[in-house]
Order: sequence, then structure tokens, then C-alpha cells
Amino acid sequence: MVQTITDNYNAFVGTVIAVISVIFGEHWYLFALFLALNIADWVTGWMKSR
Repeated sequence: MVQTITDNYNAFVGTVIAVISVIFGEHWYLFALFLALNIADWVTGWMKSR
């Protein structure tokens, strides 16, 4: 059961990275980092407003 879940997760993440690589080219990790920083900014802003 656990191995099936991790295999499916691994396949899903690999597919997402492959698609992002095709869309953004070889520097896709910069866009991913920018997205992660924007999400962190949104979360901290949301936490501060509460």
C-alpha cells in the first residue's frame, strides 16, 4: 500500500517536472523558486492579517 502511494507520487512529481521543463525550458527551476517565494509571501501576509 505505502509503496504504491510513493510510486504514484513519484510518477506524478516526475510528470509535473517534465511538463514544467518543456514549458519554461532549461531554467524552469527559477520559475519554481519564484512561485515558491510568492506562495510563502502570500501565506505570511495571510497569517499577519489574521
